[in-house]
Order: sequence, then C-alpha cells, then structure tokens
Amino acid sequence: MAGMARKESAGSIPEASLPEMIDELNSVLVPDEEIARVHDYAEKKRLAQEQLEASVSELRNSSTRVSADWRSLDEHTDIMKGMENEKFDLAKKINEQEAALSMLESEIEEMRCEGDAVEAWDIEEELFRGMGFIPYQDTADPEAPITSLLVRSAKRNAAVSIDIDPASLRDNDMTPFTLAEKLWAAAE
Repeated sequence: MAGMARKESAGSIPEASLPEMIDELNSVLVPDEEIARVHDYAEKKRLAQEQLEASVSELRNSSTRVSADWRSLDEHTDIMKGMENEKFDLAKKINEQEAALSMLESEIEEMRCEGDAVEAWDIEEELFRGMGFIPYQDTADPEAPITSLLVRSAKRNAAVSIDIDPASLRDNDMTPFTLAEKLWAAAE
C-alpha cells in the first residue's frame, strides 16, 4: 500500500487512467492539423518580425545623418565661437555706422543752418557797405527801392547823404554819369 500511495501522490493521477487520457487527447487533437497550425503561427511571427526589422531599419536610416555630416564636439564648439565672433563684429560695425550716420546728420543740420544764414545775408548790400555806400530804404520791406545812399569817406572821415530816388534825379536833371561822379567824389 505504501508503494501504491507513493505512485498516486507523485503524479496524483492513477497509472491506469493515463493511457486512457492519451487516447482521449489523441482523439480530440489531430496531430497534422496542430503541426500545420504551429507552422502557420511560426511563419506569421517570422513575417511580422521581418516587417518590424525593415521598419526599424527605415526609421534608423531616415532619422540619422550620414557619418560624414557629423562633427565632433570640438568642431561644433569652434564653429559656434566663430559665429558668435561674427555676430559681435557685425553688431560693432552696425554701431559704428549708426554713430557715423548720426555725425553726418548733425553736420547736415549745421550746414543747413549756415546755408540759411548765408541766404539771409544780402551780398549786394555788403558789397556796397564795403565800398563805403550804405543804402537807405524808406520802408522795412527788403524789396522796397533804395531812395538814398550814405557815402562814407575814409580819407576825410566824413559821411554824405545823396538822394538817388528816380523822381529826385529827374527834378535835378542828374544823369547816371553825373550821379556816379558825385558818388565817387564823396567816397574819396
């Protein structure tokens, strides 16, 4: 009994029922169909694995650069430093150009002011004054005709007023030649 108990407890299935179970399994399972099913499963698994490997290979190729394009960290750092230096050089040049532009704009404004002053300065009047003839106008209008001249003589340290109004010249029967002689005589 002890031997029998050992056999039952070891497999927990009685030996007599084991051949019956194998026969029962053989009747349910058809070995050829099962082998075909396992082969189909293995083939599907192999195809799926090949497709996955192909996809991974394509992804790897599309996401990686050619090894010739790769730069070392030192090369990358050198390129970045070069670009930074170029950026600072360009910023410096821009600042210099802006300063030069500002100086030129101030010079233009200065020259514009000087030009306005020159335009306001009556050259003809200054020429007359330099020769000793100071024109006089009856009104403050710069376009008004000159009615008389104050003639200054440096030799005699004297000034003489001469009426040059056209109506006055006609009344005194003074010709342009006579007027010119009178003006130069007063200027001496």
